[in-house]
Amino acid sequence: MGRLFVLTLEGNFYSCKHCGTHLALSENIVSKSFRCRHGKAYLFSKVVNVTSGEMEDRVMMTGVHTVADIFCVCCGSIVGWKYETAHEMSQKYKEGKSVLERLLTPPGTLLFSSLEMESRKIMMSQLGTSRAHPTALTSRSFHCRHGKAYLFSKVVNVTSGEMEGRVMMTGLHTVADIFCVCCGSIVGWKYETAHEMSQKYKEGKSVLERFKICGPDGSHYSGSHDTHVAGSDADYV
Repeated sequence: MGRLFVLTLEGNFYSCKHCGTHLALSENIVSKSFRCRHGKAYLFSKVVNVTSGEMEDRVMMTGVHTVADIFCVCCGSIVGWKYETAHEMSQKYKEGKSVLERLLTPPGTLLFSSLEMESRKIMMSQLGTSRAHPTALTSRSFHCRHGKAYLFSKVVNVTSGEMEGRVMMTGLHTVADIFCVCCGSIVGWKYETAHEMSQKYKEGKSVLERFKICGPDGSHYSGSHDTHVAGSDADYV
């Protein structure tokens, strides 16, 4: 195995949440108005210490883009994506630039203060935050990148992200990611619009990823990142 060379940045920089590797300088931020499934994201003109995945076309809110996921060179965690080609003239400014998900924070800072995070944990343990009732379960045949997922007619205690078009195994859908109202973790997505007539039954319903939730009996589910996706809808990444 070759020697790993990692660049060290000086100044106000952003780093990998998991291992602390430097990724980008704040002075290279182009825009803070981007969104990802986990919340806010920033567009940078330059990032370092990342590797790129395979290029693929994705349908985003602003049209079709050819992008590649980017990963921390040290720990391998996915940290965002790079725009290779924008297919709309108005979006050409993104080409060659990279988006880092806001969950990556400058050294010494957290998304929440330690005290706030602790209070959230206490609140969650007291509430045992319930998200869906078993009788609202519509289908268990769905899949996500982490494994199994369930379709529910009704979920509670969640907030929704921005709507976006996603190409899934059963066609194009307009969806919004859903987040736990207490801890902010992404737990699945909601179908706003199904563009195929055969998929209209999904509209207004929500998918919860099985490994993100506890079952009615308190059981947990361990998903695998290598799970083969087949059958029903899988996310487009």
